[in-house]
Amino acid sequence: GRLIRHLNEKYLVDSSAVRSVSPVDWKNFTAYLAADLDRSARARWIAALKDAYCVDERSLGAMDVGTLCEICKALRRLDSKNSGFPAMVFGWVAMKSDQELNAVSIQKLLEAVSLAVRNDRDGGANCLGRLESLWQSRNKSEPLAWRDCLRIGRAWLLVGDASAANGPARAKQWTMRAYAAALSDQSGGAARRSKLLDELGRALKRVGLGERVRNTDLETLFARTLAAPSEIRREVWRIGVGLLDEDSLVSADQVMPAVDKFLAELADGEALPAARVLGDLRRLCRDEFLLRELSRRLNQCELDAAMAGSDEELRGLVRLARSFAAAGRTDKAIEIYNRIASDPDCSEGLVRIVRRVLLPLLFEQPSWDLGAIERNLVALEQDGSGPTVELWNMRCR
Repeated sequence: GRLIRHLNEKYLVDSSAVRSVSPVDWKNFTAYLAADLDRSARARWIAALKDAYCVDERSLGAMDVGTLCEICKALRRLDSKNSGFPAMVFGWVAMKSDQELNAVSIQKLLEAVSLAVRNDRDGGANCLGRLESLWQSRNKSEPLAWRDCLRIGRAWLLVGDASAANGPARAKQWTMRAYAAALSDQSGGAARRSKLLDELGRALKRVGLGERVRNTDLETLFARTLAAPSEIRREVWRIGVGLLDEDSLVSADQVMPAVDKFLAELADGEALPAARVLGDLRRLCRDEFLLRELSRRLNQCELDAAMAGSDEELRGLVRLARSFAAAGRTDKAIEIYNRIASDPDCSEGLVRIVRRVLLPLLFEQPSWDLGAIERNLVALEQDGSGPTVELWNMRCR
């Protein structure tokens, strides 16, 4: 109460006294004290601030955008519905010529406009419509910074469908411009670009309004990923998959050649591993045959990674087992798997991956000679236990 009395007695006495306190300080005072002011006190503070800074059009137009932002924040905290701060913002913008608005920081201008839009979406739609035309013209001659494009998108998202402005669609357009501009920004190190792409990912999710943004096909995603610096390809891929049109994942004849070509162009030790690519595509895929093909490639990628330090004999055995399984020679595939799993130098992790590679191939066989397989099991393991029986039992579940 003592601070409120001090401000009332010393500074809220006339306009010059109000202006002797900086706009930032008035914003901070209202942030801390507004809850303790009764209705009449709030009305007095609102009237004092408006008389000091925007008593008429001349004084309103004389404010710089920074002062406008701080005073509007103070008025909004005092009374968001009746203080009239949206009209101040829209009036200030309307007074300015295109040349004057072009000289203003987009960040600061949108900070003020966004405050007003929250309380008057129709007025915000008209104001942003004028500013958008101005910024589009400016963008043709000198591309806007990608962060400014993001800010414009966020402002349109606040407008929503007011005044038939179709704010969400315009928000997506500006956010996608930001995405394209940011991907072409090669400045800074890998850590900075990774943080940049995380910010973009959140923005893309925000403008998607809970739905997947369907505007990226698989070929575009592959090209965009390969064009990015190798150290940030993982982030570029992660964001791109979130925008992928699932309709582009319906034909194995079209998808798998493109996938194989893309994986072949990823360098060894790539920050974006092939297994990540295949795993992400598999989660999106709904076509049964294509899903099986992606799973097979994924198993092979994981097997190749696990066998990277293995000797040539083990790698040859795995290739032979896969060939037998694919050709329908289940008995031979199981026999070789038994040799791999029984090798004391073979890790448990590698055994699990080999089993995962063989099982899909064994499942796909159209017919089974159960008697032959059982005879083979008995011949391989007289005690009826061990890795071969384990593999067969998993097949029979």
